[in-house]
Amino acid sequence: MAGETLSAPDDADFEEAISTRSRTINVALIGNPNSGKTSLFNAISGGHEHVGNYSGVTVDAKRGEYRYGGYRFVITDLPGTYALSAYTPEELYVRRHLVNDTPDVVVNAGFPAGDTPVAPEVVAADAIPADKMGLDIGPDSQKLFHDKIVDSKTVVWNGPMGVFEVPEFAAGTKAVAQALVDATAAGAFTIVGGGDSASAVRNLGFPEDGFSHISTGGGASLEFLEGKELPGLKVLD
Repeated sequence: MAGETLSAPDDADFEEAISTRSRTINVALIGNPNSGKTSLFNAISGGHEHVGNYSGVTVDAKRGEYRYGGYRFVITDLPGTYALSAYTPEELYVRRHLVNDTPDVVVNAGFPAGDTPVAPEVVAADAIPADKMGLDIGPDSQKLFHDKIVDSKTVVWNGPMGVFEVPEFAAGTKAVAQALVDATAAGAFTIVGGGDSASAVRNLGFPEDGFSHISTGGGASLEFLEGKELPGLKVLD
């Protein structure tokens, strides 16, 4: 409007804007189609999604929010995928989402089995060569995850970060496990859920008392958190 005087934002305005942004945490739920991602998404966000994001069927993402302790969690349930290569629409979709949130990954020419050479290298998440696949998170991602975990009061971990059975791709899983141990020591309640995760912490030499609880229940644990009735528990009532 002509003649209107616009006042410059004061320090309080800047501090409020910075505080709001710094207290927003973006979470991406990534995993294979039957990993229980959508169950976890519903439990956290209060959603009622029934689409499982099955690989090859739908390329879609569900988004929700959750607020706790002054923090705003923006949660995205990404399509089910078995890798972070660039061969399927689902993989391309997930990779694009990760570009601005996960700074690096560890890639290899293929899954380390048989005659496949093991020659890992660290690249940016948006620069994975077409002939390689992501098999672990890189050093920057390890630090990012560690810092978020140790600042938490309750942590439920379901699923290793990479192919931890191969030493060259175990660093990411080790880093997350160590973050849970550090969080536990600081007073957090930590749960390692799922057969692969339980196997990982044991095979990688972490003490069982370094975590509050270790469970072989993966998908079942997520359904329990969602509030679903589990037959094994029902008979105990």
